[in-house]
Amino acid sequence: MKFVYLEPDSIKSTIKLLENYGERGKILAGGTDLLVHLKRRTIRPDFVIHIGLIKDLEGITIGNGGVQIGSLMTMRMIEKSEQLRGAYDVLRQGAAQVSSQQIRNVATLGGNLCNGISSADSVPPLIALDAVAMVEGPKGQRIIPVEEFHIGSGKTMLGPDELLVGFKIPSQPPHTRGTYTKYTFRGTFELAIVGIAVLLTLSPHDLTCKKARIAIGACGPVPIRARKAELSLIGNKIDEHFIDEATRIAAEEINPNPGISLRASASYRREMVRVLGRYVLKDAFIRASKS
Repeated sequence: MKFVYLEPDSIKSTIKLLENYGERGKILAGGTDLLVHLKRRTIRPDFVIHIGLIKDLEGITIGNGGVQIGSLMTMRMIEKSEQLRGAYDVLRQGAAQVSSQQIRNVATLGGNLCNGISSADSVPPLIALDAVAMVEGPKGQRIIPVEEFHIGSGKTMLGPDELLVGFKIPSQPPHTRGTYTKYTFRGTFELAIVGIAVLLTLSPHDLTCKKARIAIGACGPVPIRARKAELSLIGNKIDEHFIDEATRIAAEEINPNPGISLRASASYRREMVRVLGRYVLKDAFIRASKS
């Protein structure tokens, strides 16, 4: 396979290349997925555009309005970031469960979202945190909620002439903490069969739930919010009864393939949402109650 390798040094020049080449060009960031596709010849770009030299796509900035993260931040950087402790720690947990450490050293947060894979470990935490993706193209910048970014299996809202430049996560209320974990057969280096992120905000007076976010990956063509399950928790003190009820509702909200996939059937995934969901909810509640 032959292609032209390009290495722009700015966001503006990258967008110009994308505008010129459209579907014929592919972005290379960490390369952990693109190189696999190139090797398997499942994609055949005429141009590969490496964005690794663009410093404006790096960094984590904390401000009064929340946190801003560059799309080139690697999973290892996210995993080890002291700035993302506390309410944002759920994202650190997601990054820490992406494949092996060797992969996390190069895989980027932006790439994990742009691949359009429902099992991406960073996406449920970003959804739970109400994160938005900042996208730039020839017509300027637009903001896309991460919850809406995936539109189908392997499909996203990112246009062929657009570049994901970073993420914004709003400030979280006091006494907010979260947990992310995934289930696989052979360890975290595998893709998730089920991945669940929970973010809870508790009342400091009686530990009742003031806000709940439950995001589930790998259980349908796109990651989802389990909104009905969230509502079942709000206003209640989270105990065994409400945990059982919330996980039961969440299992009904997912949309797995009704047939048997290569890794797990729909009924198995529903059961694992109930089982894994219990652990994640309990752990998030413990973290939030100690905050």
